[in-house]
Parts: sequence; C-alpha cells; structure tokens
Amino acid sequence: MNGSQTSQSVRPRIAPSGHLKISVEILSGPLDGLEFHFDQATVSVGRAENNDLCLGSDQLVSRRHARLGVEEGNLWVEDTQSLNGTYLNNRRLEAKTPLASGDIFRVGMSELRVRLD
Repeated sequence: MNGSQTSQSVRPRIAPSGHLKISVEILSGPLDGLEFHFDQATVSVGRAENNDLCLGSDQLVSRRHARLGVEEGNLWVEDTQSLNGTYLNNRRLEAKTPLASGDIFRVGMSELRVRLD
C-alpha cells in the first residue's frame, strides 16, 4: 500500500479485534499530515523502503533510524544508532525510552506523535 501521494511505502496492517494498534501521526517534515496504523509489536522507522514506516523523503533520517514498540500495553521508542539521533522533549535518546500515548518524538526533520489505539 502506498501510504501517501509520494513514493513512500507502508505495508498494510489489519488489527485483530481487541488488539492495540500503534498509530503514528506525522506533525512536521516532508510527510506532514499523514497518519499510519500498525498492528505489530515493533515498528521500524527509517529512510529505507523496507522499514514499516518509510520516511524516505526526509534526508536527515538514517536508513534504519529508530524503532517503536509496545510491551505489556506500554509504548517505547529507541534510536537504532542513527547518525542524527532520535529526540524526545528536545533530548537525544540514549536507550529504549518509555512513551505516553500522545507523546511527540523527532527523527530528522519529522516530528511524530505516537498513540495506542
């Protein structure tokens, strides 16, 4: 499935009933205004097309930049040794970091709001 009018690709996800989905809304950057939904426990984020969330048009995003996940109903984010870092509250992440539903983090020029639905 092509998640936008650009060449970005996101594999379609259908959540089983009763299963929490990770939702990512892009608030700024080249894909501003788009929203994506995933039903897996971990979501890869980066410029490479084989990421679950491909931000290929953001040149400050590494090919494999970050991972989002949910464990026991709790969201987390971690940087995957990207060149430009992953930021939460203007602080560069050094390790897997808990997120509250609705938190905003930044990779490259893109700010992303993540929620559990």
